[in-house]
Amino acid sequence: NGLTTGSALAMSTSSNNLATTAADGLLAVTYTGASTSTNNLLFLKNNSTSATATTGILIDQNTQANAIFIDHHITTTTAGTYPSFYIDVDRTGTVGSGTDHIKGAQIDVNTTGASAGTITTTGLDINLTGDSGGTSKTIGLDIAVASADTKYALLTAGGNVGIGESSPQDTLEVNGT
Repeated sequence: NGLTTGSALAMSTSSNNLATTAADGLLAVTYTGASTSTNNLLFLKNNSTSATATTGILIDQNTQANAIFIDHHITTTTAGTYPSFYIDVDRTGTVGSGTDHIKGAQIDVNTTGASAGTITTTGLDINLTGDSGGTSKTIGLDIAVASADTKYALLTAGGNVGIGESSPQDTLEVNGT
């Protein structure tokens, strides 16, 4: 039976694996319907107008596995734009007072408790391999900033920046032409 308005779904499991079929565990969702531009395998909407913090999706995981893993296979031969991960943040309304700070994405990584060894903490690791057929271009990071009184494409606080340099020793170190 489906859920109705006002009802909730709560699930709990001690399984070590994400369900891939109904027999595998807690939740399995499979969609085999017609392909259209509006098919959503999972759609969650939070219409809260609360001024306090609300969380649409909370994943609290105490394992070494991936909390979120997106494996997106694109097999079409039709040219197009196919994002594997898309964030759309629309802020509307008038701010009467105070400071409004909207963030499209925030990464907070904390590493503590190491007693030995070499520890490397990375906030964002981007690895790209471009195609070699046709006229190909690979872009590691594309930043577009517009429509503000003051625009910053990149702000860094602390640490050295290396361009063509994997271990910069100066505030800005450039290797190349």
